[in-house]
Amino acid sequence: MLDSLPNELLFKLYDYLGIKDKCKFASVSTLMNKIHQDRMQSRLAAVLAKPTPNQFIQLLTCIKDNVYDGLAILQDETCKKTLLEKRPKELPHWMLGLAECQPDLVVFTFKDEDYKKSLSPDEFDFLVRNYPELDTLVKEAQITAPEPKNEMDSSNLISHPMAHQIC
Repeated sequence: MLDSLPNELLFKLYDYLGIKDKCKFASVSTLMNKIHQDRMQSRLAAVLAKPTPNQFIQLLTCIKDNVYDGLAILQDETCKKTLLEKRPKELPHWMLGLAECQPDLVVFTFKDEDYKKSLSPDEFDFLVRNYPELDTLVKEAQITAPEPKNEMDSSNLISHPMAHQIC
């Protein structure tokens, strides 16, 4: 549960998601710092379990603002679960906007089966067709498009005005 994220990134996520730290203190005690970190992780996990659409967008903003922070967030299991399962359905797939700002992070997501499977075949094709670095990766690593889902065709979301967010 968010154990893989450094404290600095936990504080950033608190700021981005608008979570108020109930007990700010400066302690030299290792035990007190560990208790505070555990409480922060627990509170952040609770927010990520049921994010509002605004909090979801703020999580994406944190990912897009810094490639290293973004990679750490994408690799964390709690954040990954939020990104895959808690995406507001009224928004286009978040990888479409991420490709505009941090295409290197989309390269990482293509290598992860869970992230890749969250895309529709049309969304995958759109990204490969419009971002040369993704096209190169797909060819070199022989990455295949995800299987179609029986859900609503999301190809109409590619033309959604928020699909190409400005960084």
